[in-house]
Amino acid sequence: MLDRVGLFWPCLFTALAVLAGGLVRFVQSFAKGPPSPRGYLSRVRARWFAGHVAEWLKCTGTFDGLLAGCLEFESLEPDGSVRAAFTPAGPLLSGSGAVHEGALALLTDTVTSIGQTAAGYLGGLSIEIGVTLITPVPVGERLIVRTRILKVHVGAVMSMEMELRRANTADGEGELLATGWHTKSIKAPYKAHLWHGFLVRCLPLYKRELQRGLALTKAAASDIKAVSQAPCLAGSWTLHGEDSEQFHYVFEHEPGSETFTGRLLDDTELREGRVQEGRVEWKIGDFHLSGTLDDGWQRLENVHAVKGTEVFGPLSCFREAKEESQDNMESLLALRWEEGIDGGEGVTVLLADIAPRLQNIYGISHGAATASLLATVSREHLGGLQRPGGVPVIKSFSVLYQEPVPGGPTVGLAVWHQPPGRVARPDDKDAVRLTAELYNDDRPHARANLTFSLPEPPRPPPQARLFGLGRMPGLQASFLRRRSQATEKRDSSLSDSEVDENEPASEQASGSAPEEFPNESQQKEAEDFDPALKALPDEGQQLEAEVDAKEPSSEQDLGPVLDEFPDKGQSKAEAPAELDGEEEEEEWLRCWREGRPPQTE
Repeated sequence: MLDRVGLFWPCLFTALAVLAGGLVRFVQSFAKGPPSPRGYLSRVRARWFAGHVAEWLKCTGTFDGLLAGCLEFESLEPDGSVRAAFTPAGPLLSGSGAVHEGALALLTDTVTSIGQTAAGYLGGLSIEIGVTLITPVPVGERLIVRTRILKVHVGAVMSMEMELRRANTADGEGELLATGWHTKSIKAPYKAHLWHGFLVRCLPLYKRELQRGLALTKAAASDIKAVSQAPCLAGSWTLHGEDSEQFHYVFEHEPGSETFTGRLLDDTELREGRVQEGRVEWKIGDFHLSGTLDDGWQRLENVHAVKGTEVFGPLSCFREAKEESQDNMESLLALRWEEGIDGGEGVTVLLADIAPRLQNIYGISHGAATASLLATVSREHLGGLQRPGGVPVIKSFSVLYQEPVPGGPTVGLAVWHQPPGRVARPDDKDAVRLTAELYNDDRPHARANLTFSLPEPPRPPPQARLFGLGRMPGLQASFLRRRSQATEKRDSSLSDSEVDENEPASEQASGSAPEEFPNESQQKEAEDFDPALKALPDEGQQLEAEVDAKEPSSEQDLGPVLDEFPDKGQSKAEAPAELDGEEEEEEWLRCWREGRPPQTE
């Protein structure tokens, strides 16, 4: 009996230890990653998430919401593969009507992140986003987007890729338009990975979390919309004083706030003011002003200005008319230039505010919004770089995120040219490479490397010599060029015969008599040289006579021609030799690459 009791407890403790160890290993497996994508739970979870994300895009007030109405999911697989239909329109376009580069960055960031979440991985922060444009992306056309997870690296880093193609009715895919890549960090505390692993394996709890997150997104979106639609004083105002005097003010005011700042248009000093229950009070210089707002916040009535014991009024103050904002990416980003900020020679610096619309669900700048800002400031930097074929266009860009960009404050954007010797490639000589940086409080947060391709230059018109004195394009010039060459050859032969006649008599006696050039041979050579003369003998002879009549006979007749040369005494034979067709085209292309106009004669 004692032996049985003595063996019972050790066996029990051993069984409990094994059970506890197995339970610990089972729980730890939750933190290692999502379950197999081939399982039943993974397929159901991906189907639920596909319905959730379509509704989430419609109600979110973040930068991802720009894809609402333009993106339609066709399949969302448990392994992270996504296929969707994309029709670029609205704020995804630039001011010129083309698809903005930031739209492709947003497509790469958002769709790959959706595939990552559908695969059961925890969300994270972007490390790098890159896009390569192969051909211009058409506007208003249905396109196909495909994304997939390439690899999950050691250290909780994921690599994903995106492909944008034309839609083809035959197989659903057509010409490749653009590619993108997205590197993302999914590092998080161990408890976060453990809890997320439990959620993706417990479908009822996972569905409840999706519904709760969607409700929070709708509430946040309604708050953002209410704040954005709240009346505010921000803008330019004109105060009509006594004796037809006008004073221009600039107010800075956040919607819904009771405080604002104002200054005179030609002054930099800001003064605080208050707006409460439709009444505005502020101080400008030595004057204390107060007035009542109308219902539309477009006019201040009964404005009084008090300075010591002096009271001026009642006056009226009107908001200056503002142009309606356009529905494009540039108006959404709202880049601006501020006087006094200079990045130095060859550096362009612009400012931007990280508004709520440019943020993500974490309250920081969206990765694609940062890429859009950097791409836009780069195009502004090259705005004055004109070429015969147009302005350079972005061929590829990649953004490296060093620190999260906080939402709300004003950030600076600087762009400059990269040293050509360090990054030049022999296979892409006509590329323009820039470096753009986003900084806040003198700390860089993101840096982009952008490659612009120069547009295809127009070919120069065909050039041909006209009697050696000018140029004329076209077929007729080609005919005259052949006649001119025949005439020059005949003249050179005649000059050689004249030199032979002037040789000493001793040389003539030795049997070196000059051979005359027979007229029959000249006529035969001209006819063989130009087939057009055989078909039109009369016209050809008449044209030859006109050429002989117009050809200068002496140096005096060449006076207007010699004036074009630096040395008026320079003869026609010593004139600079004209370039042939290939050398002229190479010279023209060299001038086009260097940004200088070609030398025309």
